[in-house]
Amino acid sequence: MACSDNTVRAGLTPKFIDVPTLCAMLDYRCRTVDENKFTPVQQGGAGGAGVSVYDPAVPDFSVLRVELAAGEMDYTLPLVDSASILLTVQGEADAYSGSLGEEPIYVTRGTVLFISAG
Repeated sequence: MACSDNTVRAGLTPKFIDVPTLCAMLDYRCRTVDENKFTPVQQGGAGGAGVSVYDPAVPDFSVLRVELAAGEMDYTLPLVDSASILLTVQGEADAYSGSLGEEPIYVTRGTVLFISAG
């Protein structure tokens, strides 16, 4: 996850507020909702899973949306160099991890798992 050493405060804090820097980084151009959305890149996942990658111009952040096809039971997450968070937004599954041993973790809508780097 990104460090917050580059925070520019806008107010509601007793900490230093750098008004010139804040004003210099603001963008007042009007844009539509569609212009502000990140367009995902579609990738074929293992076992027929649909994988959409949302990758903004930030070096240490991206979102992978994995949708398993009906009846699909297996998907292996790719290894990444940073920590990850797995959010279950629909369905249910058993999650396995080499670092957690052989016992599965049951995940359903609303389950959040932390996945360490590598």
